[in-house]
Amino acid sequence: MIDPQQIHRLVALSRNRFPITSLYLNMGRDWKASKTRFKDLVSERREEIRGGSFSPQEKESIEKDFEKIRDYLESLREPRPKSLALFSSGGGKHWYPYLLAQPLKDLLVVDSVPYIRPLMDLLDQSKRCGVLLVDRNQARILEIFMGEIAEATELRGDVPKRVREGGWYGLEEKRIDRHVEQHLHDFMKQVIDHTLAILQERPFQWLFLGGSLEVVAALEEQLPSSLRSRLKKTFRIDLNASPQEVLAKAEELLHRIEREEDQALVSRLQEALMPGGLGVSGIHETLSSLHKGSVHSLLIEEGFSEPGARCTHCRFLGLQVGACPICGHPMGPVGDVINEALLQAIDRDASIFMITPGVGLEKLGRIGALLRYKPTSGKK
Repeated sequence: MIDPQQIHRLVALSRNRFPITSLYLNMGRDWKASKTRFKDLVSERREEIRGGSFSPQEKESIEKDFEKIRDYLESLREPRPKSLALFSSGGGKHWYPYLLAQPLKDLLVVDSVPYIRPLMDLLDQSKRCGVLLVDRNQARILEIFMGEIAEATELRGDVPKRVREGGWYGLEEKRIDRHVEQHLHDFMKQVIDHTLAILQERPFQWLFLGGSLEVVAALEEQLPSSLRSRLKKTFRIDLNASPQEVLAKAEELLHRIEREEDQALVSRLQEALMPGGLGVSGIHETLSSLHKGSVHSLLIEEGFSEPGARCTHCRFLGLQVGACPICGHPMGPVGDVINEALLQAIDRDASIFMITPGVGLEKLGRIGALLRYKPTSGKK
């Protein structure tokens, strides 16, 4: 699976002197159809390459990329991934294949930069979640990633049932209650220790607690800061629920939380757009701020793309070819200037948020940024 470090390695390919071939291939079809689809994509791109501005050496490098990818597809065996994302440059000298568990649309791009847009959308949607289900004598720890769920650990406790016991002024009953509470406390600590071990081995970003609400509340009180900071929701569920039932409930919560957080980000941007605020919106202002290095957080609506242009010298991004408004060098066409914006944001260590459609960013031009500082006005 793709992680942020791998994205940074792909961005570094932009400094390579050879063109970069970016391939996304849906592997859900039969084997022969997948290879045929790749051949079709190559045929379509060859027409563009012949008429493009690539040098003979660059064209040779691209053809070697195509050959290595074809050989790689021939070598793949079952079980097949749902999708393949592959990046090659320098005739395969720089080679990054990723087998993915999520279906992606077929796409083949040859450019001086990697086409990472589908991976950024995927990365934004692929939070690793821990789900902890508890009752008085049982706990299940499950992990959710990329729409799949796996049972990590099941624990059994020995917490006694509460009983009503006579005695002098109910003292015996209180003693038994303390005994039961101690057993419950010890069992919760055991559950937490196992969860921390999983967190250390396979870090997850979000945590959900489910089960009987009384025990969930007791567990929540004991959570250490490393788990409390990840806790997103608690919910009631039967501890014997199937993994698919747990997955359905967790994904419902995930979508709700992501939408709420996206709405909060857009509201924050709207406030930053007030006079004197550190915010910009719309494609022109956002691209200009990226070039100046003032972007702290880049907000892009999922699915938003736009053809544009990139300066061949200073890499300024705009919407039209012609002379660069910054340095005067030629602006060459690019198929998706939003992909270029993502690359610049990553290269400048800006945070990136892919925003759910329909939460308000569409009213601001579908793209915007929170700024580190307000750039001084200058030539645009």
